[in-house]
Amino acid sequence: MKSPQVDVVEEIAEPEAEWYVALIPHMGISSFLHLGILMLLYISGKDFGAVKQTIVEPAVFKPSVPTKPPDVPQPDPPVKLDPNLPTDRDVEDQEKVDLPITGERDPAHEKDMEVSDHYETDDNEDGHGASGDPNQKGEVNTAFQIDSFVKGAGMRAVRGKGEGTGASERFGHRGPGGRKNLTKIGGGGKQTEDAVRKALEWLQKHQSSDGRWDCAAFDGCCKGSTKCTGPGTTDYNVGVSALAMLAYLAHGETSGSGPYADTVRRGLSWLKGQQSSDGCVGPKNIEKHPYNHTIATMALAEAVAMGEYNYKDAAQKAVNYLLACQNTKEKGGGWRYHNYNIPGTASDENGNNDTSVTGWALMALKSARVAELTVPDDAFERASLWLDSIYEAREYKGVFGYLRKANGSLGLVHQSPYTTTSVGVLVRLLMGQNKGVNEGTATLLEKTPDWKNPNLYYWYYATLALFQVGGDSWTQWNKPMKDSLCQNQETKGCQDGSWDPAQDTWGDQGGRVYTTAMGALCLEVYYRYKKGMTVKH
Repeated sequence: MKSPQVDVVEEIAEPEAEWYVALIPHMGISSFLHLGILMLLYISGKDFGAVKQTIVEPAVFKPSVPTKPPDVPQPDPPVKLDPNLPTDRDVEDQEKVDLPITGERDPAHEKDMEVSDHYETDDNEDGHGASGDPNQKGEVNTAFQIDSFVKGAGMRAVRGKGEGTGASERFGHRGPGGRKNLTKIGGGGKQTEDAVRKALEWLQKHQSSDGRWDCAAFDGCCKGSTKCTGPGTTDYNVGVSALAMLAYLAHGETSGSGPYADTVRRGLSWLKGQQSSDGCVGPKNIEKHPYNHTIATMALAEAVAMGEYNYKDAAQKAVNYLLACQNTKEKGGGWRYHNYNIPGTASDENGNNDTSVTGWALMALKSARVAELTVPDDAFERASLWLDSIYEAREYKGVFGYLRKANGSLGLVHQSPYTTTSVGVLVRLLMGQNKGVNEGTATLLEKTPDWKNPNLYYWYYATLALFQVGGDSWTQWNKPMKDSLCQNQETKGCQDGSWDPAQDTWGDQGGRVYTTAMGALCLEVYYRYKKGMTVKH
């Protein structure tokens, strides 16, 4: 039996052959046409084979080979700057006077002691403009320039991020970051900052409830059965309270924030409350009241420069009173115990001027300029006349005296040239002047600090002056200064953090509050005033 498929084929074979034969003429025509089309495509340059291959062959994924990207300039890696070198800003801002005092670094000061702070941060933003190294070899930098302070966060913002404006920027380097950097650069360290912190804590504990520091009765604030010793005299409550305020301000403390905010607020409020209508701060019935007034003026001015603007009017009034008390050129150009410009005011036995009061007055006016208060150039020009008249060169050294005696001879304090010479060197630097700076520096280095015979008044001025001089002169002074203070600070009982006034030259007048404030100010020298801070005329 045949399969069904064969049967079917056999059934249609004959008619299919007839259909195919019939199509032969048509297929020939079609083939001719397709051949013509292919020839046209070939002649026109079309790769028909490629097209055919593209259509027929399945697409295959081939990963692309990465090509080398074009060379893009990459930024240079950050440069690690030597913090001991001056920045461009320092070079542009500082005014230098050619005074050839040079010196080598003291290797002992190269030991990096990490500076601790009771609220220290790692944000050194305020220290980026740190200028110069006081131990750096070079000439004396007499550009004690008020316009060259670090332009950074105002003091109300130095503990964090923020921008300051106006005069508050002038002391931006006193914030934690700047303080840490400048302490290291200047030759201080953890030991000096710990001593400062302890002094500020002692002062805080012995501040009266009304905001003052009582020279004679501060022991009323002592806790426990054992009281602090070393009272002074109440005549200097205003001046000593102002010194305590300056110690807090130098450390970057304000009434706005920080662990001493309330201490600063009450202290400034009390000082302002001691001002009379004519601008004088403190009672005028005290013979040497200009000491109280000049130091209080400096404290109010520095507070304004740090953002305490509610004290600006009081500070300007204090400056105006100070200017009114300055002697005319004919009377010497300086200051002493009275306003000798008031008709009928008798001259003192040894004249109307002395270098001690004049030094405090000039420091106050410098701070007023920093705070952008009104201070005429004439005040500094007249004071320069007094410094000229009181200076004597002695061989290769020089001396600034205390006053001129009636017979024309140079008067000294306790027959010693050191204290008033330190004042003279500092205020010369303050005013950007050369005369007597080199020679006076040589005199100061004859008597470096020694706790066997402490004189915090002398140490205070000489420390400020020689820090500005820098070089080997600062190295010779800095080590005995910080050793004397750090090694002899009280460590026990209620007196912990203070300095004993018993042996100090003026300790019986200012007492323990005075020696403690002055000791702290000496150890704050590394960041209190930036190098290069002159008064511009």
